[in-house]
Amino acid sequence: GIGSVCTLFIAYPFLTCLYEKWIKSHTFVNGRQLEFDGNGAQLIGKFMWWLFLSVITIGIYAFFRLPLNMQRWRAKHTHVKGYRPDGKKGESKFTGGILGLWGVRFLRGITFGLGFISLGLISAWGKLVKLRWFNEKKVIDGVRIHNDSKLGQFWVKRFIWNILMICTVFIHTI
Repeated sequence: GIGSVCTLFIAYPFLTCLYEKWIKSHTFVNGRQLEFDGNGAQLIGKFMWWLFLSVITIGIYAFFRLPLNMQRWRAKHTHVKGYRPDGKKGESKFTGGILGLWGVRFLRGITFGLGFISLGLISAWGKLVKLRWFNEKKVIDGVRIHNDSKLGQFWVKRFIWNILMICTVFIHTI
C-alpha cells in the first residue's frame, strides 16, 4: 500500500504481482503448489485503462467493475504447478458476476458490523461465506475450486489468531 501511494499507484501492478506470487507459492491444492505467472508489465496496461475508465465515470467503474476485473486477471494467471504431464497450462478463470460480488460484500459488511455484538461469531460466518464464494467461482487449470470449510473450525482458528495477535501486541509494547 505504501509503495503504491508513494509512486502514485504506478507500482501497484508490480506490487500486486509480487504479492500474488508469494501467496500462490505458499498455497497447495491436493498436495500441489499453485503458481502465478502474471507480471506487472502485463497488468500495467490493463490497470491504466481501468484507471482511465474510473476517472471518466467519476469512480463508478472503480466501484463496480474494477474488483471483478482484478479477480478475473488474478485467476487467469493462477495455475497448479506440474498439474498436466504435457507441461501446458489449462484454462483458469473467475466466473463470479457483479451482483454476486456485491451481494457477498454487502453481507460481509453487515456481519462485520454485527461481529462486535456476537464476539466475532457472526463476523467469522460472513468472512467464511465470502471466502467460499470467491473460491467456488474460481476454475484453476480447468478444475473448479471447492471449499468445504466448517464454521466451527474457522471460528476456533480466528479466535486463536486473535488471542495470538493480542499477545504479540503486548510483547512488542513492552
